[in-house]
Amino acid sequence: MANILIIDDDPNSLTINKDILEHFHHQVQVVSTLGEANTSIIETKIDLVMLDVLLPDGNGLSLIPSLDHYTIPYFVTSALSQKDLLRYIEQQSVIVKDYLLKPFTVTTLIQKVSEHIDSKVPI
Repeated sequence: MANILIIDDDPNSLTINKDILEHFHHQVQVVSTLGEANTSIIETKIDLVMLDVLLPDGNGLSLIPSLDHYTIPYFVTSALSQKDLLRYIEQQSVIVKDYLLKPFTVTTLIQKVSEHIDSKVPI
């Protein structure tokens, strides 16, 4: 199916989301830092990125220009409240077209991934 990159600093989230997506026949790479994410984006064919906002080495939203450059669809994930996330996005002066608030259900995750994979349109 799709090659999905999950960028998240929470080891539990990485493991759970990787297991879920692999169960649905996706290939999944997991990284926990911006540095690792940049390397994966450049060196690997990625079909979709799940991008956490707050990472140990910086702001996950700073990857959006690279994702746009490589036309890689993505959606942002965050444990922030919707209000706080939208405020944070606005402060960063980036355009985020789609996001998923944590915690989310398996069904919600699979629906979100399917929307992006099936559309083949960079988000």
